[in-house]
Amino acid sequence: TALVSVSDKTGLDDFARNLSGLGVGFIASGGTGDYLKEAGVEVTGISEVTGRVDFLGGLVKTLHPAIHAGILADRARPGHMRELEALDYRKVDMVVVNFYPLQDRREARDLSFIDIGGPAMTRAAAKNFGSCVIVPDPSWYGRVIEEIGATGGVGPDLRWQLARDALARTGSYDARTLSLVPGLPDREAMPPSMLLGMKKTLELRYGENPHQAAGFYGTGQGPGFEVLKGELSYNNILDLDCCLNTLSEFDASAAVVVKHVGPCGVAEADQGHDALERAYACDPLSAFGGVIGTNFTFTEDCAAFLAKRFVECIVAPAFDEAALARLRKKKRTRLVVVPTLESSTVGKRRAGVEGDARAEGSPVMGSGRLVVRTAFGGALVQSQDSDLLVEDL
Repeated sequence: TALVSVSDKTGLDDFARNLSGLGVGFIASGGTGDYLKEAGVEVTGISEVTGRVDFLGGLVKTLHPAIHAGILADRARPGHMRELEALDYRKVDMVVVNFYPLQDRREARDLSFIDIGGPAMTRAAAKNFGSCVIVPDPSWYGRVIEEIGATGGVGPDLRWQLARDALARTGSYDARTLSLVPGLPDREAMPPSMLLGMKKTLELRYGENPHQAAGFYGTGQGPGFEVLKGELSYNNILDLDCCLNTLSEFDASAAVVVKHVGPCGVAEADQGHDALERAYACDPLSAFGGVIGTNFTFTEDCAAFLAKRFVECIVAPAFDEAALARLRKKKRTRLVVVPTLESSTVGKRRAGVEGDARAEGSPVMGSGRLVVRTAFGGALVQSQDSDLLVEDL
């Protein structure tokens, strides 16, 4: 028996039909149950299992002993199974759950959007992973079906991986929820406690050195940038971040050349091509194999300027087609797009008016970003430095 209650229904119809063909029966909550019935899958409603219809406006559906006992019952303990049988509760062999999407209601101090039943069932199934398989995301559907089809069940290694991923997702959900809980106006700027809910959004070949494992983790749905060509390394991303921070100080067309996480050339000009040439001319020797960033669309004349120069990576808000055609021929050059780099929006971001990076959901720029650095087995946290101090200079 599989209990299904999902917000993200991606691939659910095929997954459920495949499970049904393998002899799996289904228990499902209201919306998910209706979806599965439309897909031609036979479903038992939650209320049929609990003996109660939804109450408190639907807030209490799966929070019931008949559900959680079925999930938590340890198949290796005969006493557990006797208790289930005495109460006429069904054992639950699989839980397929993902959570309500989070909503930003900080202004209203409203937390009514939080999913309670989903994380509770997920944690329960993860706790009892030896008896109950937890499937916390559609990305696992194919692998689960493949293993059941090949072996008749889900083996201990895959159960462990699923349980670990499920706990990471419930932890991330809690952390992201906490980020939407506003503090009191008279409290300190830095919160008394912090949870970082991040997931891996980009695979990296290795870390600072080839023998170190590495990945890029973010709090949003993606990394905040798009890789058009090549694979990024750990060091590339550090240099790209330096590009973004430097370019955020300019309103007009600007270019920066970064080497070893420090700018070795920066320039501003009326024309993007001129800014690029001037930035490169600051220190052509250090620019070899460096990372170049611009806050303007990278054009064909910019690509022509770099034609015979070795550049590790180029980041820009966009590349025109002619520039892409040229740059794709440079075998060792990586190309990255960050839409929020556009120079016309930088001044707005700094002023905190419409167009702020936080309002656009971008984690890569803007004064709302926290900077975290590990030290002494802990972490130093500070707000992003977004003040230019122009008048003081």
